[in-house]
Amino acid sequence: MDLARRLFRSAVAFAPATAQAYAGLLLVHRNAAAGARTAEIWRALAIDPDEPVAAVVCASLLSAKAPARAARLLRRQICLRPGYGEAHHRFANLLLESGTDPAPAPFDRVVAIDPTSAAALTDKAIGLRRRQLHPQASRLSRAALSLDPGIAEAHNSLAMAKLAEGQPATAVIQARRGTAIAPGNAEILWNEGLARLSLGDWRKAWPLYEARWRVPRFPGARADLDVPRWDGTPDPRASLLLWAEQGLGDTLQFVRYARLVRPLVGRVILQVPAGLKRLLSGIAGVDLCVAQNEALPAFDLHCPLGSLPGLFGTTLQTVPCQSPYLAAPATDVAHWKERLSRLARPWIGVCWKGNPRYPEDRMRSPGLDAFRPVIAAARGTVISLVKDLDGDDLRGLTLLDLSAEQPDMATTAGIVANLDLVVTSDTFLPHLAGALGNPVWLLLHHAPDWRWLMSRTDTPWYPSVDLFRQSVPGDWPSVVGPVAARLQGFC
Repeated sequence: MDLARRLFRSAVAFAPATAQAYAGLLLVHRNAAAGARTAEIWRALAIDPDEPVAAVVCASLLSAKAPARAARLLRRQICLRPGYGEAHHRFANLLLESGTDPAPAPFDRVVAIDPTSAAALTDKAIGLRRRQLHPQASRLSRAALSLDPGIAEAHNSLAMAKLAEGQPATAVIQARRGTAIAPGNAEILWNEGLARLSLGDWRKAWPLYEARWRVPRFPGARADLDVPRWDGTPDPRASLLLWAEQGLGDTLQFVRYARLVRPLVGRVILQVPAGLKRLLSGIAGVDLCVAQNEALPAFDLHCPLGSLPGLFGTTLQTVPCQSPYLAAPATDVAHWKERLSRLARPWIGVCWKGNPRYPEDRMRSPGLDAFRPVIAAARGTVISLVKDLDGDDLRGLTLLDLSAEQPDMATTAGIVANLDLVVTSDTFLPHLAGALGNPVWLLLHHAPDWRWLMSRTDTPWYPSVDLFRQSVPGDWPSVVGPVAARLQGFC
């Protein structure tokens, strides 16, 4: 690579007005993963704005910081050279990474130009997977690997698709093949960790799960913490910040570790989403609870909540499952007890969908239409705990809608603490009700989040939660039917 760089620099020195020489230098920089100097990018384009290699390489280098500029360069190349597969491929990848168009159509054009492009098949598979078209993504990933078994990203794509299809053991195999090719690829390591978590192989999973912090654009990452990360070593003089890195359910699940942390340090500060502050302010092991929109006090160490199970070496047999480990504020419990006291028992809370902005929600939630038999079968009073009823038609249903009366999680906890049963899809609710010790019937799709494991009807995280699972992808009637039948005898 150094020799190639020297040769191209010599070419640039000999013929400084030749765009191809600069294009070659840029290509060497890109392939060396070293980036290119800004001056070299613009010099090549100034000499000849339409030089194909220079334009495509520059677009690739500019895609992260100047995607609009990169898109213009690539569109012009596609117009000038409709058969230039590299320009089509870079443009399709730009759309994929920006989230503008994860559909397969742009990659179809690349494959039409070069049907043997394993890289194009891999990227098309990634786009299909992001649209939750996992069987199609599996097939394309295998096709790419049949052409070139040395593409680590294709092994990773197949691993992720298989995990989403409910085959974590196969996902582990594919991830390990990808890691053998690219040992430092954090995304592959993270995905192997997720697959092992689903299998219950937690001793091996937790170290792999920590690779998430090296995955670009990991949603939980933050750069505002300039103190060391806690490694579990006791330090009775230290003030430790525990902070919520992911969603509401994750926070409620992992905050149980605060009481295990507290004897090891001098002070525990818990930072959570604002909606959780009032509920978690009194939880065992926490000295101070701070909302994410509030200023933090001084602290010596920090640790994300999702890393605590690994620090404590949690296995299926050692999950800290003291139940309940959370209590709703007494004033909220009393208020809702009075409010519900005039209604027929049993009081059954229901939820058929989660956050619509979460990409996987349409897979993990049955929706109102599929959930209707549950509501119809319930006796007593059915109480909707759905917070966003946008698009849901409640006409013809007998239930109490409390969607507008839950300003924060403490209020919701006050409601749930009074209920006889919660029947819900995979949202924050099973975590909240499970932490409160309330009975929960949880409806799961065929490949649920890792914390619910595979095949089990119970969970080590929450003794009061019963699991009902799809046996076939998308078959909600196979789950709703047994739940509705069991509800008829619940009183």
